[in-house]
Amino acid sequence: MKPTTVQTLYSRFGVHFDAIAEAGGVDTEGEVSFLDRVFRDHEVGSVLDLACGTGRHSLALAARGYEVTGIDYSPELLEVARGKAGPAVTFSLQDVSAIDAGTGFDAAICMWSTFGELPYRAMLDSLRGALRPGGLFVVDTKHFPELPDVGLRTHHSDELLVGDVLIRTEIDEYYRGRTRVRELVYHVGGDSVPDHSEMDMYTEPEYIALMASHGFAHLATHHDYGSDRRADARRLQMVFTTQVADPVL
Repeated sequence: MKPTTVQTLYSRFGVHFDAIAEAGGVDTEGEVSFLDRVFRDHEVGSVLDLACGTGRHSLALAARGYEVTGIDYSPELLEVARGKAGPAVTFSLQDVSAIDAGTGFDAAICMWSTFGELPYRAMLDSLRGALRPGGLFVVDTKHFPELPDVGLRTHHSDELLVGDVLIRTEIDEYYRGRTRVRELVYHVGGDSVPDHSEMDMYTEPEYIALMASHGFAHLATHHDYGSDRRADARRLQMVFTTQVADPVL
């Protein structure tokens, strides 16, 4: 199934995307420090950042000496990324289901729960051609020890003052089978825009089986960017490699 995602946020509020993400609890330094530890263990030099957005991971990795290419389908977010000061990163407007960023990358990343919002089955098949044999793929996503009950509904809001602009995000969330559905309203200054997103959910064993069916072998799982396995972890980071003889069909 291909999730449906309408991201008005990108086209209307791209310039505020980083602030909205910060209000939602991102920790770029902690996330990139985790990636750096993983990459150093596997002699990674080049990285493909899938759905790179405004380049917060791309630029931070490049600052640590990695050769980084970031791809995204939003021209507004890429414009923000290209406008940031920092080390050189190649940013490219692309659909992840048909990656055309070259070959031989040592690693690819898909960070902060983006995986399930993307056409991930087509992306995985396309990604294998972009990675070198034995290349890594790191997936960062929300941790679901088990899938939530259908019908469960929650509401929460995030708020952050950026300069003199108040940014508030209202989120209504519910679950439909394997899909997490979010109805959002972004309030930026005096402007309010509704949005909608859908993300397919998997437990860790289901992720491993999904990845194996596309030719990726599981190497390691981390919780909340650390090494300890904790049932109450908020986030899950899984490391896969392309070293599989034949995909499991």
